[in-house]
Amino acid sequence: NRWNHLAITRSGNTFTTYKNGVQQDTWSNSSAIAASSNPSILGGAYANSTYYYTGSIDAFTVYNAGLSKAQIRQNMEAHAPRYRVNTIGD
Repeated sequence: NRWNHLAITRSGNTFTTYKNGVQQDTWSNSSAIAASSNPSILGGAYANSTYYYTGSIDAFTVYNAGLSKAQIRQNMEAHAPRYRVNTIGD
């Protein structure tokens, strides 16, 4: 078992992913987040899907503003388990 901190930010049309405080990927998408009457799904591809995440999710947070790399790192360290998370790069 291993604890990982994952984060995705959106600034304008740019999305950035982080794993354990280290930037992993960046991409652009100009599509708006569509309103839907369907329930939000965390850990699955879509409703009634057979594609589900099989691990555990300890906490999930949505912010109404994009976080900086430093804020993501600070949030990760504040919520990390008692053991130190090994990170590669910065």
